Amino acid sequence: MRILIVSSYFPPDICPAATRAGELSRHLAASGGEVTVLTCNPRYPRGFDFPAPLSKHRSYGWHGVQVEEFAVPAANESPPRQAVEELRFYARGLKAARRLSAPDVVIATSPFFSAACLGWRLARLWRRPFIYDMRDLYPDILRFRRLPLPPTLYPYLKGWANRLYRDTSVIVVNQPSLLHTLSGFVDPSRLRMVMNPVSLPAGPAQRRPGVRSPLTVGYAGRWGRGYDFPALLSTIDHVDPSGFTFRLIGGGYWDEEVRRFAAGSRPNLSVHYGWLAPEQLAVDYASWDIAILPVEPRWCLSMWPAKIPELVAHGIVTVISRELPLPPALATCRFIVQARESNAEGYATALEEAGARVRTLTPEDYAFASETMRREFDPVRLAAAYSEVIRLVLAEK
Repeated sequence: MRILIVSSYFPPDICPAATRAGELSRHLAASGGEVTVLTCNPRYPRGFDFPAPLSKHRSYGWHGVQVEEFAVPAANESPPRQAVEELRFYARGLKAARRLSAPDVVIATSPFFSAACLGWRLARLWRRPFIYDMRDLYPDILRFRRLPLPPTLYPYLKGWANRLYRDTSVIVVNQPSLLHTLSGFVDPSRLRMVMNPVSLPAGPAQRRPGVRSPLTVGYAGRWGRGYDFPALLSTIDHVDPSGFTFRLIGGGYWDEEVRRFAAGSRPNLSVHYGWLAPEQLAVDYASWDIAILPVEPRWCLSMWPAKIPELVAHGIVTVISRELPLPPALATCRFIVQARESNAEGYATALEEAGARVRTLTPEDYAFASETMRREFDPVRLAAAYSEVIRLVLAEK
């Protein structure tokens, strides 16, 4: 079976979109598929580093997958330039696809929306089934970001999105909120939900019962627009420093604001600017008692952090926004605390509740959490679910 995956993010990029595309392609190849990935140069989190001249095209193997990489200048600091970047991805990807032979099925992912459009266009040209791996609701996501759109642009983009919905054999989403929204205007028989794969610890949770004082609250990942860093920084000043210390790891959109905040006299705050390798991050997790993921309320319908099951599997009680919808495996999990309000006061109260919960967890709770997360979010589940979808669309063809 020949499978083409079109994705704007792919390893060595470090983000959930790259992880999903990488794990899907790797495990489909391990299952016997002939997998080709059409992608562009790494760009995360800022996109300033290019592995090859921008005029070059690279072909290389990766875990049994054939990767066709074309070059697109990254501009993810400016919304207008992002639009140009997406258009370049479509145009250059269409050109790069000329050297490919027709596959049996085409899978395209978002973000970018232009990557989904490119996959749809190639499937139409080759007359092959098209599977839309959808992670953002377009063009509504642009309104969530509060980007000004010309009056005529939104209906145009909405028309493209509706065309993809209509011409797609199966739409695969990664979160309950997207499944619920699409069910209102897409035949439920053409919808599937498969959660993002997560790199989980192989053994039991690293953290064990036993409370330190003060408790360590951590955040690791991209400091993006979807996270309410002003509320997080206000929370640090709002809580008793003798009860909580904070550890921030990462970089991105809020980098300058975090640097200004950390320059003040705050003995209960430590910041690591940049990224840690997975094995280094796992060591850092062992010192955490609580994690906090302050997703902005307006983003809760368009994003679901894949990092949540990773934190739970490491035995870390995680504080999230009340508006964030949860999959069944996490809805009643003792390691999840939802803040009643998405502001400093709400998060401070949730941290007190999380601290009390940390003190009551048992070894059985840690074992159950790590086992459940491995069962529900293992990357093999993603490929197995996709194998069923691919068999379905090929049988219909």
